[in-house]
Amino acid sequence: MTRRAVWPLLSSFVQKHREPVMYVLCGAMSTLVDFLAYLVASRWFLATAAVSTLIANLTATGFAYVVNKRLVFLSSVGNWRRLLLEITAFFLSRAVAIVTQTAFMWLTVDVLRLPDLWMKGIITLVIIVMNYATSKWIVFARRVKK
Repeated sequence: MTRRAVWPLLSSFVQKHREPVMYVLCGAMSTLVDFLAYLVASRWFLATAAVSTLIANLTATGFAYVVNKRLVFLSSVGNWRRLLLEITAFFLSRAVAIVTQTAFMWLTVDVLRLPDLWMKGIITLVIIVMNYATSKWIVFARRVKK
């Protein structure tokens, strides 16, 4: 297949599956922010794996809210109250992910002494799926007015 043949197929796929494609791209950016924040905390500031993970998660969560709202789910809320509810729901859903990820890192790295970056990669894949589900069906769900 030539480039000219591939481009229309790729373009068609992206148009048909815009939301999941954008989620993967924005998720990759959020994951990069997470990993960079983790490396800064763990390598430069010599924080434990659990503390580094917590710092990385908080940094990446703020970034993720903005890109998910604007680029993935195209969320638009009508007033400040709804915006506050959306932000709260997003951060609460991510809090569950943060606790899960931090506990996993504490157990596997700080207690069991497994390689931190391998463990970070494994739990990140689980968290990506969990975050997509909560964002799509809870936080940014399009609600029908009664």
